[in-house]
Amino acid sequence: MANVHVAHDCTIGDHVVIANNSAMAGHVTVKDRAILSGFTAIHQFCTIGEYSFISGGSLVVKDIPPYLLVVPGERRATAVGLIAKA
Repeated sequence: MANVHVAHDCTIGDHVVIANNSAMAGHVTVKDRAILSGFTAIHQFCTIGEYSFISGGSLVVKDIPPYLLVVPGERRATAVGLIAKA
């Protein structure tokens, strides 16, 4: 989508959805079928697990395990639940 920034040496898996104005710093790995909502920022060297969902406006500074639902916290992204695989 529009204005997405994917920095150097990032690896993006299959069927990943990246919404408007999301940004990934260098060496980020996004596994298969992850969803990054709008205005998501991911710190360098982080890994986003498969089937995880990052809610809009989240600042991700640590690895996100697979099947995790993440929302914006007070300062950083906060895990709030698991996603059932369809």
